[in-house]
Amino acid sequence: MKQKLIVAALAAMSSLAANAGTVIIDDFNTPALPSFQQVKPDGTTTSTANGRTISIEEVSGVIPGVLSGSATVVNGGFSVSNDDGVDTSVSLKWELAAGLVPSGATGLNFLFTVVQSDGNLTDLAFSFNNSPLKDFGIPGNTVGQNLTFDIAADALDTGGTLELAINGDPGWDLRLDSIGLTYTDPDVTPPLNPIPEPATLALVGLGLLGAGALRRRR
Repeated sequence: MKQKLIVAALAAMSSLAANAGTVIIDDFNTPALPSFQQVKPDGTTTSTANGRTISIEEVSGVIPGVLSGSATVVNGGFSVSNDDGVDTSVSLKWELAAGLVPSGATGLNFLFTVVQSDGNLTDLAFSFNNSPLKDFGIPGNTVGQNLTFDIAADALDTGGTLELAINGDPGWDLRLDSIGLTYTDPDVTPPLNPIPEPATLALVGLGLLGAGALRRRR
């Protein structure tokens, strides 16, 4: 089953708030990149496709030249799987073009969902143009956790590189849903009735969609 919680939540949010803008950074739908199996002599390998760059580096427990873990983009999600005792560091990068959001936009928030993690602690660290944005410690056995973090209103005006660095205890596995961005459009008149901020609306939508997905999975 494809995981499209962020996409559906952003669409629902846009229909509720006239001045709420949304951007899908990556829906992890196409193309489906192959698992990383061969490693360069320096212990790293990199693959670039669809505006996304994925790099993976061996940390410990890996036979030289062969990576015993995989990073895949499939069925609308991004998954990393490490063998028992294997630790890798995975990096995703997206080049965000200037003008991604209207000039003067406010309330910029990134949103994503941890679909599932195994029993290991995992760390997710976001940065923009090499400046830290937000770190998340994902406990073992996490299922359907919706997360959001903000960025300065003018930070995306000239574009730049959004990066997600993932690492964890040896053997860590993790699956992420699509990554999106919400903002308040300065050129659209808000409705007369008070409506929650875009990020709040998106999180509410994510919670409802996630609950429904979990019930169907069970």
